[in-house]
Amino acid sequence: MNYQNNTKNRDDGRYLLLDQTSAFEKSQRRDYFRVPVRFKAAICEYRDHVLDVLPLHLDVLGTPELERVETRNISVSGILLETKRMYMPGEKYLLQLFFDGPKHKSSPFAIFAEVMRTIPGKNPNSHQVGMQFFGKTEIMNESLARFVLTQQQKQVQRRRLVERDIRVDAAWH
Repeated sequence: MNYQNNTKNRDDGRYLLLDQTSAFEKSQRRDYFRVPVRFKAAICEYRDHVLDVLPLHLDVLGTPELERVETRNISVSGILLETKRMYMPGEKYLLQLFFDGPKHKSSPFAIFAEVMRTIPGKNPNSHQVGMQFFGKTEIMNESLARFVLTQQQKQVQRRRLVERDIRVDAAWH
C-alpha cells in the first residue's frame, strides 16, 4: 500500500500519522525502458509493400533516404531523433539504425516507425521527433531489447568507474 507521511508534534513527543493515498496510477506511459544513446540513423520513405521483405539488407529495398539524423534515446518500442526537417504525427517512415556506425560493414537495422510527436530541438532549425516502432518481428524485438540492455549496462559500468574515481580522488585529499 502507498502511504503519505505526516509528522505531527505532541506535548509528549512526535508521532507519525499514516494516511492511505489513492489507488496506484501508472506514472510512466511507456511499456519499455528508454536509454539515452547517440548513434546515426537514416529516415527513409515508407512503402507498404516493403514490410514483406524486412529484415533483408536495405540495398535490396531501394528505399529513398530522406535525411540522416542522430538519435537521442531508444527503447524496444520507439526512438527519439534530432532532425532538421519537420515531421508530422501520424506519418510513417522506414528507419535505418546504424548501431555500429554508418561506416562499419554490418547492415543497418531496418524498422518501421510512426511519428508520435515533434517538439522544437535544442538548436535553431532542429526538431526532436518521437517515433513508435511498428511491424516488428519477434527477432527484431529481441535485437532491440538486447541493444537497449547492452547500452544500459555500458552506462552503469561508466557511472561506476566515475564514482570509483571520485572516491579514490577524495581519499587522496
